[in-house]
Amino acid sequence: MSLSFFFANLSNPVPKCFPKLGLVKSIDFLMQWRLRNKPAVDREVRGGKLSGAGLVAFLYDHRDEAQFRLIRKWAEKLCAEREVGRVVRFVYVPLPEKQLPHFYFQKRDEMYLCRSDWSLFREPRGAVAGFDTTPWDLLVCLEPSPSLPLQYIMWSSQARMKVGSSQRIRPGDCDVLIVPQPGETAAGFSQRSLEFLLNTPMVSP
Repeated sequence: MSLSFFFANLSNPVPKCFPKLGLVKSIDFLMQWRLRNKPAVDREVRGGKLSGAGLVAFLYDHRDEAQFRLIRKWAEKLCAEREVGRVVRFVYVPLPEKQLPHFYFQKRDEMYLCRSDWSLFREPRGAVAGFDTTPWDLLVCLEPSPSLPLQYIMWSSQARMKVGSSQRIRPGDCDVLIVPQPGETAAGFSQRSLEFLLNTPMVSP
């Protein structure tokens, strides 16, 4: 994609502060600007509860193996004890594919999104681009401050119910917003979000 094409397709003028930023920060700023001005996705919104849900997806940003094991444990527990049909875990790892940590490979119901899955302009390509058509009963972003790729996925998904943090570029994409608490860790936010979903029925508008 050329820069001239990109600028021509922005729905609003480029902010005046753009020339003052470096290249990487400029691209990130423009992608936030572009994502903020995308139209809402037309989808069926259907309420429900995490317990007994058929198809659930977790989104999270990579930190370390301890985090990976914790989220996998939560997913397995939901299937074993709360009658959730399937929980697929999507992690964004901001590294080239050849540098991915070993524990992400060949894991059941674990999918990774790495740097090569996104274009220079932070647009998804390849297998990532097909994620939005999966009919998730619940799409849950476990991050208090999600990365731009995760926010893009939350926007584009056709999930029937979307749950995520209020600290987002487009909080309106979520049907349920969880407000991070001061000083709360990412693990604490994730656990509190899941506990809320387990105990609170969500009603369709």
